Amino acid sequence: PQLAAFARELSPAFMRIGGSGANILFYHFGDDAGKQHPARYVWHWKQWTVANTSAKYLEPALWESVCKLSVAAGAKLVLNVNMIQFAEDGGHNMKQLLQWTIGKGYRIHHVEPSNELGTPPVSVLQGMHNLLVELYPDEQARPGLIGSDDGECPPCADLMRAQCKNASVPLFAANYHKYSDCDKVLSPQDVANISAFSYADGAETWIGEAASCGSGGHPGVSDTFASGFWYMQHLGRLAQLNHRVFLRQSLIGGNYGLLRDRFWDKNMTGDAVLPNTDYFVAVLFKRQMGNDVFATQPSKDGKVLAYAHCARQHPGGGLAVALINFDTSVRSTSVQAVGGGSLDGARIEYILTAAGGERDGPYSQFAQLNGGGTPLASAKDLADGAKAGKGATVTLPPQSFGVVVWPGAGVALCGGS
Repeated sequence: PQLAAFARELSPAFMRIGGSGANILFYHFGDDAGKQHPARYVWHWKQWTVANTSAKYLEPALWESVCKLSVAAGAKLVLNVNMIQFAEDGGHNMKQLLQWTIGKGYRIHHVEPSNELGTPPVSVLQGMHNLLVELYPDEQARPGLIGSDDGECPPCADLMRAQCKNASVPLFAANYHKYSDCDKVLSPQDVANISAFSYADGAETWIGEAASCGSGGHPGVSDTFASGFWYMQHLGRLAQLNHRVFLRQSLIGGNYGLLRDRFWDKNMTGDAVLPNTDYFVAVLFKRQMGNDVFATQPSKDGKVLAYAHCARQHPGGGLAVALINFDTSVRSTSVQAVGGGSLDGARIEYILTAAGGERDGPYSQFAQLNGGGTPLASAKDLADGAKAGKGATVTLPPQSFGVVVWPGAGVALCGGS
């Protein structure tokens, strides 16, 4: 229940179930219940089929708990399936899983053929599409294909688009993985524009996995306040680059989880779940930053970044601006709305700073809101700690980030007069 409650604060959202383990997963459903995979899965990096690995088995009880979590969280389920198994048996094992899921009334919104196996063959794409058409005759309820969900390379998404075109199969979204340099979380980063793909096929651009550090994250970096600089920056910049979905790695699990538990934080016991700072970045961005995105410019020295959206909670012309101060000094920032609207009126501030004292600095585990002194513990704390202000000039504490909202900005493109 606690995990579902934390996740619900991020909805509407997608919940991706997958990763490397999906490539060796055999489904114990239907007439495949209890069966053993006859051989080891062989996966050669970037080729058709990573390690010579024995199968793992997904049982109905575990899968149903995942489906129930997505429902409780109000999240759309993205399922990363086993492309190798599909090629072996023509989709029989995958069909058993999908039929069971349909029979139970659970919905899968999107299917990924694999995780970091390269571009699927035409035969697999065609086979998966045909299976989805068979099991979901209603196109509106049919899961869309996304992929190839490969590593950090723009061509991966281009190749998936081209391959789906070769297979005459519709592609809902092309996506890729991107893990950053742990040593650079406290510095502005150049977020590459790889969304200059052809949109002629109608497929969206998603980032399928992303975190401030890869390989499970780095304790003391990706699970601290410092990671929020990376996260807020990438949320803002990828939105400007027309990415429609950001699948953060991960909700829980690893040192890069939005949430932490006893499996990764040895100071914790029992089944308690605690939020990391990035969780509050996600909630704040989700609640305040709307879907209409503007171009922005950083400060002249590049140490203060801004990302502007129409305000989600104030559709009558409100403006929301995410601000990041990388500087170790206080910065007074004047936000100018070019092309209409006024920021001279009332504003609402949600500025986060580290709450661990001078010893830990930005690598503190906890965050505080608007200098409140008490570490944030739940999404409710964000609303309770909001601060009123006025005018276009915002004072940012050293090494801070957050969102400032001007409800009455009157920006025409945001529904203002």
